[in-house]
Amino acid sequence: MSDAKAPVAVVTSVDLSDSGVGTNLLEALRKQLPVFSGGGNLGLSNAGTGVTGTYGGSKISLHNMPTLVLINGRRVATTGAAGRGGSSFVDLNQIPLSAVDRVEVLSEGASAIYGSDAMGGVVNIILKQDYNGSEVGGRYAASSEAGHYSEQSGWFTTGVSNHRISLVVSGNYS
Repeated sequence: MSDAKAPVAVVTSVDLSDSGVGTNLLEALRKQLPVFSGGGNLGLSNAGTGVTGTYGGSKISLHNMPTLVLINGRRVATTGAAGRGGSSFVDLNQIPLSAVDRVEVLSEGASAIYGSDAMGGVVNIILKQDYNGSEVGGRYAASSEAGHYSEQSGWFTTGVSNHRISLVVSGNYS
């Protein structure tokens, strides 16, 4: 019997901020970890591929296999896209990037522990807690090429805490 531990990659909020992506958690993770590559990761770059349409949501997939998404160690409900003929997934667009403290990624299959939705691995998103302060940001991109590309995004996170209570409020627009 082996005492080997599964490798867990940790992406901090500083790493996510340094990615250059304003509000999209999937795109920020794709820039940090190569295991988030392939057609199973549907987001800004390929949000509607017919067979696995996300209706604008961001679907994460480790090794193009079913991937379990947790928030603070708890399972997250899937989006309603499956009810409209799309695929079943957790929409990462619902998690403001500025609210994330770190992301823990187990990039090996964990279906023996978590079930068949963790065949590709597990992504555990840890949100900011005991946060005192405020953060506001925005991004605007444009292109003068014939495609007339334009993008706007903005975000905020604010929080107060003391020894008895903690409140963090966060939001984004893209």
